[in-house]
Order: sequence, then C-alpha cells, then structure tokens
Amino acid sequence: MSVNKAKPQFTGLRGIFWPIHGFEVKKFLPMAFMMFCALYNYTVLRNSKDAIVMHELGDAAAINICKLLITLPLATLFFILYSKMSNALSRQRLFYTCTMIFVVFISVWGFLLYPFRDSLMADTETLRSIGQTVPPLYWVVITFGKWFYALYYAMAELWGSVVVSLLFWQFANQITRVSEATRYYAMFGLIGNFGNMLAGGVMQWTKPLSKSIHITGYNAGDIHTLMNLIPVIMFAFVFMYLYRFTNTSVMSDPRLYDPSDIKPKKKKEKMSLGDSMKLILSSKYLMLILILVVGYGVSVNLIEVSWKSRVNLFFPDKASKSSFFGQYAVLNGAVTIIFMLVGQNIVRIWGWFVAAILTPIVIVTTGAIFFTTILAEDLLTWLYTLLAASPLMLSVYVGLFFQVFSKSTKYSLFDATKEMSYIPLSDDLKSKGKAAVDVVGGRLGKSGGALIQSVMIATIAGSALNPYDVIAPYLFIFVIAIMVVWFYAIGKLSIEFKKASEAKENK
Repeated sequence: MSVNKAKPQFTGLRGIFWPIHGFEVKKFLPMAFMMFCALYNYTVLRNSKDAIVMHELGDAAAINICKLLITLPLATLFFILYSKMSNALSRQRLFYTCTMIFVVFISVWGFLLYPFRDSLMADTETLRSIGQTVPPLYWVVITFGKWFYALYYAMAELWGSVVVSLLFWQFANQITRVSEATRYYAMFGLIGNFGNMLAGGVMQWTKPLSKSIHITGYNAGDIHTLMNLIPVIMFAFVFMYLYRFTNTSVMSDPRLYDPSDIKPKKKKEKMSLGDSMKLILSSKYLMLILILVVGYGVSVNLIEVSWKSRVNLFFPDKASKSSFFGQYAVLNGAVTIIFMLVGQNIVRIWGWFVAAILTPIVIVTTGAIFFTTILAEDLLTWLYTLLAASPLMLSVYVGLFFQVFSKSTKYSLFDATKEMSYIPLSDDLKSKGKAAVDVVGGRLGKSGGALIQSVMIATIAGSALNPYDVIAPYLFIFVIAIMVVWFYAIGKLSIEFKKASEAKENK
C-alpha cells in the first residue's frame, strides 16, 4: 500500500486532462454526463428566463422583483417541502420526485398553459396605468400582473439551486471516495462546461429556425422559447436515467463503490439566520470571509442586471435576446474551461493573496469600463466612430466582456480561495463557520443587490421606462464602495490566513 502511495497515479498531460483509471470509466462518465445534462438545462433555463422577463415585462428592473418577491419565497417553500419529503421518501425516490417537479412544470407551462397565457394575465396597458398611479411600486405591479412569466423565472432559477447544487452534488459526495474526488470533481466541471457551450450553440441555431416556423398565436420569440424547452425535458430524463444506471450498475460493483469506504457525514447542525449571524459576529475571520462572499454577490448583481437592461434595449425581440445569451454561454463556457486549467497554477505559484485579489480586480476594471460607456457617452464619440458602433451596442458588448471574465474568475479563483480560507480553522469552526457563511452570505449576496436596485428604482427612477439609465451613476458609486471594502477584507484575511496556517503547521 505504501508503494502505491509513493507512485504518482498519472503523469504528464494525462494527469491534467484524463486522470481516470480504465476501470473507473464506468463510474466517472455517467456522473460527468449527469453534470453535462444538468448544466445544459441550467444554461437554457437561465438565459430564457432573463429574455422572457425582460421582453414581456418591459425591462430588467422586473428581474429584481422576481428575485426578491417570488424566487426567494418559492425557494424557501421548496426547501421546506424537500425537508419533509426527505423524511418520507427513499433517497432515489426523492431524487426522481424533485427532478420530475421541474419536468412537469416546464411541460405544463410551455405546452399546456402557454397558448392561453394572455387570458391568464392582466392586459399590459392596464398594468402600466395602475403602476403609474403608484410609481414606487410600478415594477411590483407589472411583475405580479405578469405572474405567468415571473413564475417561470423563479422555477428556472431554482433548477441551479435544487438540481445542480443539491441533487447532483449530494449524490456525487455520497458515492465518491476522497481519492476519487480529487481527480473527478474538477473534471465534472470541465465536462459540464461543454454542456453550457452546447446549450448556447443550440439557442443560436434555433433562432433562424424559429423564424421559418409559423404557428397561429405564436411569434418567433414564443416558438424559439418552446423549441429550446424540448431538449431541456429530454436532458432531464437522460439525467434521471444516468442516475438510475449509476445506482444499479455502478454501486453494485465493489471496485467502484463500497459503503465502508465512504465515511458517513456527520449530520449538520441546522443553523438559523440568527444563529449564523451570531457565530460570524463572534469571529473576525468568518466576518472577513463573509465580506468576500457578499462583495462578489452584490457587486456582480449590480453590474449584471444593468447590463441585461442594455441587452433588452439593443435586441428588439425575444428570440434575438435568447440567441445573444446563447453566444454568451458559448463564450463563457470556453473561457471558463481555460481559466479552470490556469487557475490552479495561479494559486500554486503565486499563493492565496494574488489568486484572491484577481477576482475583484477583474470585476472593478471591466465594471468601470462598462459604466463608462453609459455615463460618458459624449466623451466617447471618437470611439463610436472608430468602431462604427452605437453607444448602446458598445455598452452591450463591453458588458458581455465583464460577464464572461467575472464568471470565469469566480469559478476558477474566487471559489477555490474561499474554500481554502476554511482549511486552517478548527474542525468545529470549519464546519459551523462554513454553514453560517453559506446561510448569511448566500441570502445577502443574492438578495442584497436586488434590494439595492429595487429601492433605487422605486425612489429615484419610479415608473421610468428605462430606469437603469437613471440610476446608473448611483450603482457605479455602490460598486466602487463595495470594492474598497472587498480589497480591505482580502488584505486582512490574507494576514489572518497566513497566521492560522502557520499555527496549524506548528502544532
């Protein structure tokens, strides 16, 4: 056994691109293609929900209301239901039930109720008239009046939280040995990103096709949406089949799965939001990690929704918006794969601080360029002439550049350095601290940016048709303020991380 440990399992390029033993292919490939299917659907649902809400509700401002007042309560209800079902159903039945909830919803929404959508919602002009009587609540009125689209947005957003983060990774952690995880997990991410790229390509390919199909009561955008939902349903069934195959054919092979090799996880102590805050406030170290998590979540959300508002203005129809988001998915998938291969070497060669600070540097640099294209249009006339582009077009493609690089650095550097920062902590604080930061940081990161924008729109922009043109200067100030705090936290956490690591090594 000691000889095996001494020998490196893989060397050269194989160690980077295919660190899988021949007999492990039977286990690895079904799991990897489960991730592929899950991320294909995640990309289609994410991009289509944004295109639908922006087009049908009028502006990206409605996205914030969907996140705060529909997605958040629905997510809470879903996880309460999940907790109840986990006590009543077997692991496999729970997996199938949760996945089928999405399959049934998408099928009913897209192929049974969609033809009657107009009769299920209030008229747009009526909603605008009501909203204009109470300008601070304008987008609330629009969003709830167009509940059919808002509900799709919420369910599409939940796919990532439920199917990818919960179902897939819970199953992967259940059947994967530690020695396998160090080789498998990065590969899951790489193969999964090809699912992102395929989804983006399909969304682009179906755009011209949707314009050649004529169905009474449907425009090209409606047809494009429904065409892209068909493979989503198909991949959901493939996802469940691969899960079944792994349970029946892989977990019965003692070379690939032995329950005694997988240490049962200690049951996590469930922490309320209040308990989590108390623990974080009692630890300077955890507070610094929380600032990193919230800083990323809020700053990216402030810039991202502003960018989507520009996309909504630039692309006139729903199919064009979806197709553009498809281009973004292909580009994002390709760049993320490169960054994931490079990112681990940045941490290894230059250390934690450099790897951690690159993410906010990328965000503030690309974000500042994006806001400059909005706030300094008069000063950039020469650039528009040189590029033969309108100010709106330039802001859309500069925003695309921001999106791709902010997401790529998150997956390759931010997540890795965040997880590394827990390593020097005691086992108790490591477990409880991570749970606490996940609870508080997850909620503040996702909802904080949406809340800031909703308040600004309600108090400053009111019922303006292009509210982000009005609040852009204030959003930029917020982003800069968040970056200052984020940079400070990285500097302090780097010192604390080094001290804690040295103390642990000297024990």
